[in-house]
Amino acid sequence: MFASFRNASFAASFMSLENIAKSAKKLASLGLGVIIALMPSAANAVYMNISSVPETSQVQPGQVYKLRIVADSTNIPSDTIIAASWHIYVPAGVTITGAELPSQNNPSTNPGDFFYGVLMKQNGNLVDSLVDSSGELTDNARGCHVWDGGTQNRTGDLGWYYFAVDQSLMEQTLSFGLNHVYFLNSATNNVSVNVTNDQFTVTPEPATLLLLGLGGLALLRKRRG
Repeated sequence: MFASFRNASFAASFMSLENIAKSAKKLASLGLGVIIALMPSAANAVYMNISSVPETSQVQPGQVYKLRIVADSTNIPSDTIIAASWHIYVPAGVTITGAELPSQNNPSTNPGDFFYGVLMKQNGNLVDSLVDSSGELTDNARGCHVWDGGTQNRTGDLGWYYFAVDQSLMEQTLSFGLNHVYFLNSATNNVSVNVTNDQFTVTPEPATLLLLGLGGLALLRKRRG
């Protein structure tokens, strides 16, 4: 998905970035003129990347795993990114157990943070751990404290989420769903965004596989006997 902003109205509303994170629908009510397109308008369009990345491609029920939301602005190295907001669709049967920023310090002291070393707005620097009635995490935003702050030509994490899967999802392949993704640069120009959601598969725990294997072996021996 690609997102872009009409500059003047979004700039005027940036000081209440936390409201943008509350609901992407509110952007329209604020007169921000958000335009969503499914592909760039030209073959050589320049864009940022954002990805939802589970810590492993195979997960088991009864365990807690980490999901990273990773931003990459290396395609637009001269742009200074000063704000981001996003929603995450959570598949049915997946439980969110917690969420945190890549650093508890402000400015961030984690070199893996997309906004490493940047002073952030206290009320516009948050991640959401409560899934709403539509199955989404919506209160996610990172916003710089001053207009001349921001980050350039960088890959790093925007937020961390922790999740567990239900036994009913066994052998299913799933993914989280990033949507309503918005980035703003210091010139308040449009920023196009390419979204990737890495998949993961729910598999039995190794102990369960071992028991199944032993049970099958015992049954085979019984039949032979």
